[in-house]
Amino acid sequence: MKSYGQTRSLMIVPSFSPDTSLVLDKTAALNQANFNLGAKELRLRFSNTLLREEKLLQLWEATSAQLAAKETLISNKDREILLLSKQLGLKDDELEKSIKVMRTESRKKLFLGFGIGFAGGAIAALVLLN
Repeated sequence: MKSYGQTRSLMIVPSFSPDTSLVLDKTAALNQANFNLGAKELRLRFSNTLLREEKLLQLWEATSAQLAAKETLISNKDREILLLSKQLGLKDDELEKSIKVMRTESRKKLFLGFGIGFAGGAIAALVLLN
């Protein structure tokens, strides 16, 4: 523990041999213990950061592979559409017109289905009321 009035002592690390034992005074021991705790916390934080980085890298690699596969699929579909339109002899404006006709036909079928359903429901309600 460090107080404001306490001065920090410099630790001189001697050279060690296998039979050397280190004796520290209380201040040096506290400083060494605080340093060891700080180093342990830093190692733990660094290892957690490395794990997060590894997970992010794996996520990035998986996402880039999926994106590349989707782009390949889209480009293949575009090539198929161009090939089919060339085989059918359709020009771009004819292709756009046929797409518009298909959309309007599907909308007509949708509204017709709603109308028939509404009329059938109204007739069924009248029959049930009588």
